[in-house]
Amino acid sequence: PVIVSTTSNSPFCAGSNLTLGVTATGATSYSWSGTGTFSPNSTSASVSVAGATAGTYTVTATNSCGSVNDDVVVAVNSGPQGVTASSSSSSVCSTANTVNLTSTANTPPSTVLSQNFNSGISPWTTTNTSTGGTTANAAWTARANNYNYSGTVFSSNDASQFVLSNSDAQGSGSTTATTIVSPVFSTEGYSALSLSYYHYYRYNAGTDDRARVEVSANGGAWTIVQTHSSIQGARNNFVQATVDLSSYVNESSLQVRFRYNASWDYYWALDNVVLTGTPAPLTYAWTSVPSGFTSGLQNPTGVAVTASTVYTVTVTGSNGCTTSANTSVTYTTAPSATISYAASPYCAGGYAVVTRTGTAGGAYTSTVGLTINSSTGQVNLGSSTPGTYTVTYTIAAAAPCAAFSTTSSITINTAPFRYADTDGDGYGDPASFITNCLPVVGYVSNNTDNCPTLFGLIGDACDDGDANTINDLINGS
Repeated sequence: PVIVSTTSNSPFCAGSNLTLGVTATGATSYSWSGTGTFSPNSTSASVSVAGATAGTYTVTATNSCGSVNDDVVVAVNSGPQGVTASSSSSSVCSTANTVNLTSTANTPPSTVLSQNFNSGISPWTTTNTSTGGTTANAAWTARANNYNYSGTVFSSNDASQFVLSNSDAQGSGSTTATTIVSPVFSTEGYSALSLSYYHYYRYNAGTDDRARVEVSANGGAWTIVQTHSSIQGARNNFVQATVDLSSYVNESSLQVRFRYNASWDYYWALDNVVLTGTPAPLTYAWTSVPSGFTSGLQNPTGVAVTASTVYTVTVTGSNGCTTSANTSVTYTTAPSATISYAASPYCAGGYAVVTRTGTAGGAYTSTVGLTINSSTGQVNLGSSTPGTYTVTYTIAAAAPCAAFSTTSSITINTAPFRYADTDGDGYGDPASFITNCLPVVGYVSNNTDNCPTLFGLIGDACDDGDANTINDLINGS
């Protein structure tokens, strides 16, 4: 079989699936290998890989004549780092139910990479594939400021240690091929990149005498981004060069190297390599569960909370990858109630029952003179001093809600006098009375009976039982 092409969605966002595909002629079966779980399986031409990591994935195409392999190098991009979500309050009461939401995310530093070689070459690395002469003399080597080579004294721009690849010292008939390579670094989260370095390049002659700057993304091929083919600076005047690397933003794995090729020419001295970046703006998107709230602001304010809610912010980087965080706010309904003593005014006897609507569990209080049950609000009218009172119903504060109180008025009147009506004439004896709120058998509410032992009043007609008298009147005797 012949593998025509392989495809992938690299670089892909961490947490999402890698997709791989292969096109081949004459293949009867395929087999993928690499980290992760392949779906529908590793023997499909097109696969989705969960849990994939950066690195190399290999596909093998097979038929009856044999098999061939091809590698796919993939990179994983990260979402914004250090994403947080918080609320100005973790709980609210319905009477004060607004919060301010805040999100943070790390902004990448403006300096992506920096190497001044003052402490040596590490963590940078070097290669030396030079031939002829004394090849070790051409290797990139850290040199102290004012290094003297055959009467040529080198001094860096900041009078500090630098590195040097010396083709001249390799000797006649030699070919110099050296590199000095940066460690791997990420450019995710930047919108622009600029590489600067100070150097002295002593060009000699010919097309094989070159100083080049190159980059490699995700372990791939090296790409030339700058070529020097003329003298740059001087032994005591290292000059600054800059290279725009903005086309390499949002790479999860990038390296820079300085490659020197020569044929018994001179040298290339290098110092103070700095890669700076412009952090790309992040975008923010807030949502809620239950749904109903959305915002594109990083820090929305005055958010009305109407139920216990989880607020989630999703932060998107310039590479399209996202990171989310959430914060919860608990909602509590504020206590509310009304009370009334509907039958007020009351007579001073028996009990008055309160009518309450709303939140239970409060306490009833009033002023001295009113006998009231603090739990039920029931008033003992008989033991209370007659008068008008204000009853307060209070629900204690319970975070996040404040205390609540409401009032009602109750009036207790003195129980009326009830006068004895022993003769049953409907008139009461002013000398014989009781107090009672309710009618009592044998008692009436008036006290006008001036003849309490006879039915009727003095002056009323009566019959004294004597047949010899007529027109008898009650005279009180």
